[in-house]
Amino acid sequence: MSRRSKGKGKGKGKGKAKGKGDGRAFRLLSRLGISRGLMGGSRAWTIVAVFTIAVRLLKRVFGGTPNTVYSETLSPGDCLIISHDREARVVKAPS
Repeated sequence: MSRRSKGKGKGKGKGKAKGKGDGRAFRLLSRLGISRGLMGGSRAWTIVAVFTIAVRLLKRVFGGTPNTVYSETLSPGDCLIISHDREARVVKAPS
């Protein structure tokens, strides 16, 4: 049984946990605005589409750049282990 399938306290089959930055509602509004407003002719949904597109563009322009948290050069055969239980580390290939 893999570590991922053990679940660590999460319910089975619930998928991705909701949290800060989870833009599903925003994406839904954007899609509905484009389909019902721009394609369907509804004035209210067109306003929603224009608003969501403007927010997306403003985030892209003024969002900044992501910070690099960890950087390491890997040799052939090395692997990088990323875990919530401990720090990121490089496992060296057997010689």
